[in-house]
Amino acid sequence: MISLVQLQTVEGETYETMQIYGRVLDMHGNPIGNATVFILDWTTQSYVVTSTDPDGYYNATVVKRDIIGRHEYIVYAWHKNELGVFDYIPSIYPQNVLDSESRVKDSKEIVFTLTPAATIFLTGKLFFVLSRGEAYWYTFEVVDAVNKERLSDERNSIYVYGDPPYGYEGGGIDYVSAEFFNKSAVVIPADTPVYIKVRAKFYSIWVVKPSRYEIIEGLIDNNGKPFNFSQGESAVLDLRIYSYMTSIAAMREVIRTFEEKFVEMEAIGFFTGGEREDLRSISEKISMAEKKLPPSTPNPTDEDLKVVRLLLEESYAVSRALEWRINYMKSLAQSHASFFPFFFASFTVIFISFIFENERKKIVGSLLFYPFMIVALYLLYPGIRLMVRTDVVFHIPLSPTESLKVVIPGLLVFLTLAITAIALILSVFFLFPRIYRPPEIEGKPLLRSIVSVIFSLGKRNVKRRKYRSILCMTNLTILIFAFTALTSFSNVYQVLTESSATSVTVNGVLIKKTPSDVVEIRGSQDFFTIPEIGALSDYGVEDTALKVENIPLATPILMLKTSGRSASIYGVVGVKPSLEDQVTGISQYITGVLNDTSEDGIVLGENVANKLGVGIGDTVQVYNVSTGGFEEFRGSFKVVGILKPDFFKLQDVNGHPFAPFKLVEGEETPTGGGDTVMFTYETALKIASRNVIGISRVFSFLKDSSQASIAEFSRRMALKGYVAWAISNGRLTKYYTGVTFEVKGATHIIVPLIISLLNVSLVFLNIMEERKKEISLLSIIGLNPSHITYVFLAESIVMGVVSGGIGYFFGLGAYRIMSLLGPSGQIGVREKLEWYWGVVGVLLSILVSVLSTIHPASKAVAAVTPSLKRIKLSERERKEREKRIFKTYHARDYTMPLKVKVREEEFFFSYIMDRLKEMAGHYLERIENLRTEETITPDGSRVRKIYFHYTYTEDGDQYTTINVLTATKRPKDDYYVLTLNSKPEAAGIPETVVDTTVSIIKDMLKDWVERRKSLFGG
Repeated sequence: MISLVQLQTVEGETYETMQIYGRVLDMHGNPIGNATVFILDWTTQSYVVTSTDPDGYYNATVVKRDIIGRHEYIVYAWHKNELGVFDYIPSIYPQNVLDSESRVKDSKEIVFTLTPAATIFLTGKLFFVLSRGEAYWYTFEVVDAVNKERLSDERNSIYVYGDPPYGYEGGGIDYVSAEFFNKSAVVIPADTPVYIKVRAKFYSIWVVKPSRYEIIEGLIDNNGKPFNFSQGESAVLDLRIYSYMTSIAAMREVIRTFEEKFVEMEAIGFFTGGEREDLRSISEKISMAEKKLPPSTPNPTDEDLKVVRLLLEESYAVSRALEWRINYMKSLAQSHASFFPFFFASFTVIFISFIFENERKKIVGSLLFYPFMIVALYLLYPGIRLMVRTDVVFHIPLSPTESLKVVIPGLLVFLTLAITAIALILSVFFLFPRIYRPPEIEGKPLLRSIVSVIFSLGKRNVKRRKYRSILCMTNLTILIFAFTALTSFSNVYQVLTESSATSVTVNGVLIKKTPSDVVEIRGSQDFFTIPEIGALSDYGVEDTALKVENIPLATPILMLKTSGRSASIYGVVGVKPSLEDQVTGISQYITGVLNDTSEDGIVLGENVANKLGVGIGDTVQVYNVSTGGFEEFRGSFKVVGILKPDFFKLQDVNGHPFAPFKLVEGEETPTGGGDTVMFTYETALKIASRNVIGISRVFSFLKDSSQASIAEFSRRMALKGYVAWAISNGRLTKYYTGVTFEVKGATHIIVPLIISLLNVSLVFLNIMEERKKEISLLSIIGLNPSHITYVFLAESIVMGVVSGGIGYFFGLGAYRIMSLLGPSGQIGVREKLEWYWGVVGVLLSILVSVLSTIHPASKAVAAVTPSLKRIKLSERERKEREKRIFKTYHARDYTMPLKVKVREEEFFFSYIMDRLKEMAGHYLERIENLRTEETITPDGSRVRKIYFHYTYTEDGDQYTTINVLTATKRPKDDYYVLTLNSKPEAAGIPETVVDTTVSIIKDMLKDWVERRKSLFGG
């Protein structure tokens, strides 16, 4: 009997070997010669490759036990024909490679029976339009054509290919080196109808749902049929076609979700004509993309596929902008809803005063007519419905530790606001003139009396000439109706550019994930992932210069030690020296040399080197400092260079400081020579265990460095949500997505405007000719030329005010009518949700009416005076008046879009407190009076509160909001619900101060969501 276990000695070390042997046969028991047998050492991940003899036998000697310990093995067998095509399905032993008990540990005979096969070679990369990066993992599974289940057999045949995650059921072939097995090959059984099932994990940045990891799956077929090839046949499939078809289906789902949102918004009262036009553009792009893919285009070219990808990315970018617009519409409508009762109360009083002369009738008529206006407003303006549906919560302090929570229904708030509006306007029009009387000067009439008389005459003249007045007012009403319903002036989200000259000579594109106006890294959300960088190659990127840096922290990131000395490191930089030198000339700022291969090399700041007493060639020990201050040894590194002082003045190609930042008393400050080190970017990514170091920026070198290619690449990066700085021919152009002002339909209003001007002018010319005797009479009784002119202008203003209000009201009604008609009855304009558009409409009506009257009025008084003094309101005064309109007078409650789990409680509150403390002591904006409170209510609810004052300085004026961030956990819940109560310290501060307070808290919550992933694993 031959022993299959031997003891051997190599250089004094004894190790034990064993034999793995057997045969490779086909399904009929015939030997398969020249089959490849791949033996993987699971312990060391090394391998032995052998092949079978003509009789199908193989034999290999492997290590059984050595100084490492006992070795375990996995064995594969496959066969390719002379064309390099798999003609037998690869087989594996054991079938479950993760089962340690099943792996080969002793000499063993393994007989493989292989199934006849054909091969499908996949080209291109998987792509998902809702993700910025490549797939984290992917599989290609061979499934039955009938039940769509993965194939399996007793021969341990492999039916899972690609790059599956660790422990994936049916996996195993991914452990074989790419040198021996093509990762893009999928081996299917011969003469058997099958499909290929694709599964891939992407980080999906959904438009209408929260971002999340998502597994995308689907079937790849053979032009609508199963794959059914003969043994040894092969085919080539382009994965891009499948990926793009999957992405199209995903975008169709996005379109469907938007349709549902539009129906929901229209039920509330929103008009979504402009937004539906955006959605139609998305649908059109998707349809254009579909036409360039099978079955419309059976064999798409590379150019076709490039166009498809661009269309997909553009459609997704539009959908992101559309989602922003929808959220903006809701917040805008709700924030402006409180102003509308005052506008319509004013219009009601003016309209009723136009109809009646008696003061009592004016008051009674206003009180009777106003409820109808309020009901109409509820039906026409969506913000009112949102207000009615949203309860207002007040917290009344009862003691330093207790407060009374008062919930006021939204309907009650709206009714109170409506009643307050009409009471206030009636007081202004009828009560205030009686209470306040300016001092009288004998012989000089009061200005108020003159104005009252002039407008009274003007109103009576309008009513006296009913038909002509109706004609003028109809023209003006139609004009304002058209202005309101047929035009749009709104904020939209799209790609913007800013260009300037630059001295940078290298051509390429720098991309970052931070907002366009932010310099420092805010958190791990601003770091690029490896899949995101890998995806750049799909856009023609030839190479990338990566910069690694740390998040600004107040605590050390690393600790360097040597010979009893130590240095705390707050700034870590990682680069690829050869490429970074082309971008920023980094070698000029280093004494010494940092090479791409210097994995164990470190460059020290000058003061760090002095503190440690080391120089180039010396060794330092590097320790990672954890959150709790624990030091973990990361290795010994050789000092290969010293950072020159000028390094800390170096700017990146976009003008941002190259050195990293740290926190000093809550403020971001660039690190210096006493706390900064540099590594290669690979080493920097490995050196810190905390999620505080990452790839902060990528400089992309394109294969085609022409100006057009760089501009197109930059635009596409902006569409993906990055900020891109394109450098080409001495110009630096920043591409980013942001808010810009959009005007639609303005040209369409020009014709109605001109017609209204001409019609009203002709009417007034005719009136002036008829009223020459009246003008002479007015002059005789004591009215000077200006007063006479004012009488005619008063007539035009009266018509303008009444017509403007009616036209705006009808315009709001037009939105609802078009919504009721459905998508086919809507036009592509955006609804005017701001309250001041009613004022703008009235002013436009007055302007047109006055402009139409000026010439006839001037002509009418020419006989009295040759000139007419014109008074113009200064632009500064106008702006100051507008500024005084937008004020905040009472507290508001905001529900925060986050739930805090109980297990996250302490981490969350510590994080928020730290962030608020960071803002203490600033000048332009700061946090003061920060304190916390924790109570338990009688119903067992646990309430935690953070009190703080937020102070904001603008143009030398300080504004303060008093805020309470409340977290409430009911007894049966395992999470806290967050609300923010914000009120002005002094009534009447600008509304933007409260908005800024809310934005700061929401930004902190967004950053917490990202931080929570690192703490709790998502």
